[in-house]
Amino acid sequence: MKTSIIRFVTALVLIPAALPAEPLPQNAPVNPEFVEFVAQTAVPAVMGTTSITDSTRRTGQRPSPVDFSHLKGKGSLITLPYRIERGVYPVTYDLRSLGKVSPVRNQGDCGACWAFSPMASLESTLLTGESWDFSENNLKNTSGFDWGHCAGGNDDMAIAYLGRWGGPVSEADDPYSVSSNVSPGGLTTRKHVQEVLHIPDRGSAADNDAIKQALTLYGVVKTSMYMDESPSYYSQANSSYYYSGSNGTNHGVAIVGWDDNYSAANFATTPPGNGAFIIKNSWGTSWGAAGYFYVSYYDTKIGSNNYVYTAEAATKYARIYQYDPLGQISAYGYNSTTGWFSNIFTAQNYENVEAVSFYTMDINAAYEVYLYKGVTGGAPRSGTLAAQISGTIPFPGYHTVPLNVPVGVTAGERFSIVVKVINPTYNSPIPAETFETGYSSQATASAGQSFMSSNGTAWSDVTTITANGNVCVKAFASPNSVTGVCGTANGGTFTVAPDTNLCFSGLASAVTGSGPWQWSCYGSGSGTDASCSAEILSYPLTVAIAGTGSGTINSIPADFICPDLTGGSPCSKTYPVNTVITLTAMPDSGSSTFTGWSATPPCTGTGNCEVIMDAAKNVTATFALAPLVTVLERPGIEFSTISAAYDDIGTAAGSTIRARVNTAPFGDLLLNRDIAITLMGGFDAEFSSDNSGYSSMGTLTVAAGSLTLEQIIIK
Repeated sequence: MKTSIIRFVTALVLIPAALPAEPLPQNAPVNPEFVEFVAQTAVPAVMGTTSITDSTRRTGQRPSPVDFSHLKGKGSLITLPYRIERGVYPVTYDLRSLGKVSPVRNQGDCGACWAFSPMASLESTLLTGESWDFSENNLKNTSGFDWGHCAGGNDDMAIAYLGRWGGPVSEADDPYSVSSNVSPGGLTTRKHVQEVLHIPDRGSAADNDAIKQALTLYGVVKTSMYMDESPSYYSQANSSYYYSGSNGTNHGVAIVGWDDNYSAANFATTPPGNGAFIIKNSWGTSWGAAGYFYVSYYDTKIGSNNYVYTAEAATKYARIYQYDPLGQISAYGYNSTTGWFSNIFTAQNYENVEAVSFYTMDINAAYEVYLYKGVTGGAPRSGTLAAQISGTIPFPGYHTVPLNVPVGVTAGERFSIVVKVINPTYNSPIPAETFETGYSSQATASAGQSFMSSNGTAWSDVTTITANGNVCVKAFASPNSVTGVCGTANGGTFTVAPDTNLCFSGLASAVTGSGPWQWSCYGSGSGTDASCSAEILSYPLTVAIAGTGSGTINSIPADFICPDLTGGSPCSKTYPVNTVITLTAMPDSGSSTFTGWSATPPCTGTGNCEVIMDAAKNVTATFALAPLVTVLERPGIEFSTISAAYDDIGTAAGSTIRARVNTAPFGDLLLNRDIAITLMGGFDAEFSSDNSGYSSMGTLTVAAGSLTLEQIIIK
């Protein structure tokens, strides 16, 4: 009987081997613009060191093999986890007036705009708290891709370089040189880029809210356009540009603001309506309006390939585990919006794995992340589940997700990062680094590193799907602090007798404090004691708003949920230990100003507030009511009425008069000189003699209505 039972069980075990194998994932179609570009580009231009000329000056934006056309027009559908009102943006907005734009650079006779525009965004998002000049030279020379150093590039190449901690490095360490194609090694990476937001391409001339939102929340937005300086497109007199054709994008630039009322008459060819983005170029300050120009909302290519680059302290994580130094080059899927992918890493030291990064390619993508310890080779979900976390990421792009619990690993131990992504609509949710002839020929892979799955149970080694392919998953770790001895550390009492290195994690009620606590213990390989430490897993961040004004607090990572800040009630969120949170104070436009932070430990000035969650933190942002009436060019002087500001002898032509929103002192303004007046901000204005906005020697009546007065510019 026993024998027959044993044989019967053996037969049952063998049955699964006869079941259908895990289906192979399908590679998403390559971006057709990339296919066309490669077909039309001569080999020397791609592989060599000369730039590709598209206009009078050098450009350099080239297509990526990843096709993001499915995102076009979806920016308005992004769901943000914090309070933000869409559609109520001011008529004009200019980051330069906020000190959030770094100086204009010059790419010279080199197709390197693709390196300058991401750095413009990165430098901006760090302002005003930190001022940096990052090296575009290092990016163009050390991208790792096949194209020559002046032959152009794209954002996927820039994200790969920054995401692998190849940079950014300081401009002083690697100064820009058109002729340079080699950069020195061993340079210090000044920041860690852990988050790059992809803003979907515009769907129409009116589809601008997603870009405006990114500008107001973060800073400069990198974008692409088709650039040709011919007189039919570019007005040198007005530094304005409008293109209505169908050519692909060829130039990377930086959006620094907008003007909804910028006249269509200012363009070389008149577009269907008013409105323009304010653009920072990379052709030096002698071009355009000191390096800037306007691009019409009706331009058919502006607002393509939009990205926001953010950065964190380079000390946040000590080690990066990765197999994809060239980043995302392909996307895979199982004809489903759900996909599983995993990397198995081998720990290099006794460390705490604290965070995971990956790419998403759809808006509002849901994710699940799992970390397994002690896994068996080729089996990502074997071993012990040590951490898991889930959530939704509003923006496509490159993202880092902190684990809810730092996980201790021992030197030589295999651990896996398993990611499940559920897209709302896109059927290729798995990002991969792959070999692409003439583009990413340096991509390499080994069996046993990366895996894909349709269900998280049956897995395919990526090298059996595509040679030299890996999925895009990274892990970030920091050294594990080791103090004390088991049985005595912080009053904890337990006994261990390790034969090998071990890590024990759990709740320890004997430790002083509210916890929860994580115990990490490592033995020397023999004996009855192991070195131990105990740390609180997470701390609360509490934020409040004070003062007579009003505003909103936003955060990077963009997950600080505070729906009632303006009501005066503080809100709180708990973060894992050592998480770095960057807070930005956004005063309500026109009515308030931000006067500073009050925090423990303190944040200084009116720039961003960077909070390291190594203890419970309390932060207060103080907003004050904006002055009643001021002249922009005369800071520190407040007037009681618009007339007083206008009549003051110090208010010269070209001045900007601003009045507090909703409380502006309306009335008659007697004009005593020929001027042009622009009324901005979206309000009811009645001109006594000329409704076009131009008045001379008369009475201008500014009437209070359902909308509000923001400012008057004396031309």
